[in-house]
Amino acid sequence: MFSAAVAAFLWPIYPQGALVAFVGVTSVVFSLLSGMAVNPSYPAIPQFAVALFGVQHVICPMLYYTYPSTADPSFGVTSAFTKTFAYCCWGTALMSSIVWFFTRMPTGPVVRPIELLDRRTYRRILEWSWLTWAAGTIFFMAVRNLPVGTSLGYFFVLLVALRDVAICVLVLLLPRNRVGLFVGCIFLVQLIVSLNTTMFSHFFIVFGAALIFLAHRRMWRWKLILALFAGVLFTAFIQNEKLAYRERMWSDAKIVTLGERLGYWQVRIRENVSVFGAGGLGQFFRPLVIRLNQERIVEQVVRRVPSREPYAGGRTMLTAVQLVIPRVLWPGKPVHSSNEMFVKYTGHVLQSGTSMGVGPLGECYLNFGLWGLIAFAVYCSIIGIISRIWIRLGAAHPLWWAWYLYIMYFLIKAESDFSKAFNALVKSLLFMGVILCVSPVWRHMLTAVRRRPPSRHPAFPQPGPRRP
Repeated sequence: MFSAAVAAFLWPIYPQGALVAFVGVTSVVFSLLSGMAVNPSYPAIPQFAVALFGVQHVICPMLYYTYPSTADPSFGVTSAFTKTFAYCCWGTALMSSIVWFFTRMPTGPVVRPIELLDRRTYRRILEWSWLTWAAGTIFFMAVRNLPVGTSLGYFFVLLVALRDVAICVLVLLLPRNRVGLFVGCIFLVQLIVSLNTTMFSHFFIVFGAALIFLAHRRMWRWKLILALFAGVLFTAFIQNEKLAYRERMWSDAKIVTLGERLGYWQVRIRENVSVFGAGGLGQFFRPLVIRLNQERIVEQVVRRVPSREPYAGGRTMLTAVQLVIPRVLWPGKPVHSSNEMFVKYTGHVLQSGTSMGVGPLGECYLNFGLWGLIAFAVYCSIIGIISRIWIRLGAAHPLWWAWYLYIMYFLIKAESDFSKAFNALVKSLLFMGVILCVSPVWRHMLTAVRRRPPSRHPAFPQPGPRRP
């Protein structure tokens, strides 16, 4: 009813395709509701990833079309918008339905990781997690100084990303009365790291994952919607000030100390609250809409292919398969650049230091046109199948979910092309396998379920009423 009402409201705003707008908005709302439904059973990362995909390809384009002031000057509305918007709406509907089919509500009781660990294993996995989180946070800045395109650089990225696994483990295992404090600590630590590195995307990834796992641990449903809404407001504020803050940091008169940086943001918070309170919603949310709107890139692909560039006919997807092969086994393996493909099929030259991809929907179109929805359905099925495997693994031991985002991040990210997504998927799976094999803690913990049945009582004392 809610999505139908929203679509009916959008009819006079977008009369060119109210039906496809209805399909797209319904898919986004359906993914959010299904995520709320399954969240107490397992972390609803697949469903919320689909909802974010729909926001980027359906909701933001509607705002972009209806309110031209929210449009990116570099990517204006073109004659290909109507065709592209319909393509994105049906693609979102495909993704929503396929992922829902594979990740429906599991049956059976919810198993908590606390019920599967003895004291010794519990202590050792917590020690591993605290150490990994601390080391990953400290050495995160070194990633910027390494050539990520090299094998050594990518290995270091995978190593540092274990920080995210450790955070998810700690949220799942810490005592209930301490986990909220820990998530608050993550917020502060990652915010300080972002202020020093000016890389705010990692802040949202880490804190967003911690928030979803906290919602799963606390069995939130409606509270989760409120938390996500607060997160959207905070994200809009950061996006408003990010570019200005970077220019200030990189200029000759940059702010040096942490106190000066916090003072800068304190002033900017007051100014943005004033704008928001005065009703300047368009001005407040405009940078966020521009940043999230992925349809604008797909639109440039639709406008350029096949009139100026012929269909690739699957060649870019074949390259994605080839890149999985290690260069040690194939010294002549072709070098892939997402930026080169972006420039070729959109016609827009990127600034130095900027990295952008056409996304899975854009790559499917540049290969097969509208028939690319079939290839996109296969792509969504891969996401659904892996998610279903993780649901089954998580039913045996919930700590498997700590690895989900580690291996799936680029696959569920709407801005990644196939080459980057599958290359990251295969390498992170291999790296995860190595960690599980060489780490006695993880090997003992995830195989302990097969050696003994789950106990009915927690392996460590739970907080409760104190004795008089």
